[in-house]
Amino acid sequence: MRVTIKDIAKKLNISTAAVSKALNNLSGVSEDLRERVKEAAKEMGYTPNLIAKNLVQKRTNKIALFILSRKIEDMRFSFLDNEIFRYLINESHKIDYNILVFSVEDTDEKKSYIDLCLSENVAGAIILGLKLDDPQINELRENKKFPVVVFDTNIGGNVNSVKTDNESGVLEVTSFLREMNHKKIGVITGHFKAQVSIERLYTFTNSLIGNNIEVYEGDFSKESGYKGAMELYSKGVSAIFAFSDLMALGAIEYFNEKNIDIPDDISIIGFDNIPIGEILKPSLSTVSHNKSEIAKQMLKLITDSCFGKNVKIKPELIKRDSVKKL
Repeated sequence: MRVTIKDIAKKLNISTAAVSKALNNLSGVSEDLRERVKEAAKEMGYTPNLIAKNLVQKRTNKIALFILSRKIEDMRFSFLDNEIFRYLINESHKIDYNILVFSVEDTDEKKSYIDLCLSENVAGAIILGLKLDDPQINELRENKKFPVVVFDTNIGGNVNSVKTDNESGVLEVTSFLREMNHKKIGVITGHFKAQVSIERLYTFTNSLIGNNIEVYEGDFSKESGYKGAMELYSKGVSAIFAFSDLMALGAIEYFNEKNIDIPDDISIIGFDNIPIGEILKPSLSTVSHNKSEIAKQMLKLITDSCFGKNVKIKPELIKRDSVKKL
């Protein structure tokens, strides 16, 4: 026989309304009572009736996840998207939501993100990889039908954003490089259709005014990291900051081929904290996204039915062996 909230209420001698608020993480009950209700529900084998719940709340428990224009060879995004996706799955299960994945390529211009969501009657949408020249940006800005959250890009209007605080992360990098006495520093940027690349370069150059800086425009790919390392090293830099770990890997490949020692001859620091960076020899210094908190905040903006809110999550500088003090 199915356990209901009435059974839980009877066991704890409280109202069904209090049980419902506790199970759905709503205000109006104490944290102690919320924990007692959840513990009783677990002990009694309670499972929510999602169909009935959705009918009452006039929404589904599905959230659309769009992974946009990711070339199969572009591992930087594969690593980052996979990590964000993993945390979204973990966190969504905790609140009884399911993730519905859409993979949309540049050739799919006729497929409206909004229409795809409406056809599936989702509670909201999360978008990874939105570029600043996406033709559907205006439609997203004007959407009021359901909440939309974009990762690492703030496009305004009714769209929410959850971003790694790029300014904070880059300032930690520049402070670290100063501490390690690097005076001539090279930077490999990403492409400028990505808002993160613009923000990181602006903060980097402004925080190192008076220092000797060399800039190579990459595109987040391993190949551009390789080429950037070749050019920047020829200009005599002592350290390179790559705006993605994948570009840092490309730079490391170039230096290994040329028998240029890291960190004795050149220091390298990346951004993203992809898993392979920790096992490299030497291990890669990098800036790490707080992926768990990013996933929680994305889901919260949807479950709270928010529009036009912007959340920044502070990253962490991971100091490893690829940067040497001069």
